[in-house]
Amino acid sequence: MGTTVAVMGLVVAAASASYSAYTAQDNATDAKKAAGEQAAREKEAAAIQAQKIKDQASNLQGEQRAALAASGQDLAAGGGSAILATTDRLAEQDALAVLRGGTNQALATIAKGNSLSGQFGAQAAAAGINGVSSLLDGYNKLNKATIPAASLAAGDVSSNFTGATTATAANRGISLLGGAQ
Repeated sequence: MGTTVAVMGLVVAAASASYSAYTAQDNATDAKKAAGEQAAREKEAAAIQAQKIKDQASNLQGEQRAALAASGQDLAAGGGSAILATTDRLAEQDALAVLRGGTNQALATIAKGNSLSGQFGAQAAAAGINGVSSLLDGYNKLNKATIPAASLAAGDVSSNFTGATTATAANRGISLLGGAQ
């Protein structure tokens, strides 16, 4: 009965570790996906803002043309064309700065998402390692409980990788095919 309960405990520990690893890996995937979606929204918002800047510049140029024409200046040459060209150039610079800022923000968001994804990935790996460690520890404890070291004759014992004392079937005189040797 005690052995059955111990084995059930090992199974529950393994299932719990497996679920923790799955959840952490799922969180890693979600973090990357969310970062990608947020980055796309940031770039889209920057593109919209850049377009607003260009539209405002176009409206300003219309007002400048009207003011220049009302003052009798030639729009094709001289100061009038220089003013319009400067307005156009400054608006383009502003729009590009907004786009660059949006791209930089999107890259930072993706980097943050990748970092978070890496943290969740590390949690998944740790959960898997903890699960294997729990299984090995439980197995060794179960093995010690089922073959007490005191009942072993000299030369019957060997040490496994964790240092626990165990007995081999051959050392105990037991055939693996059944019966005593």
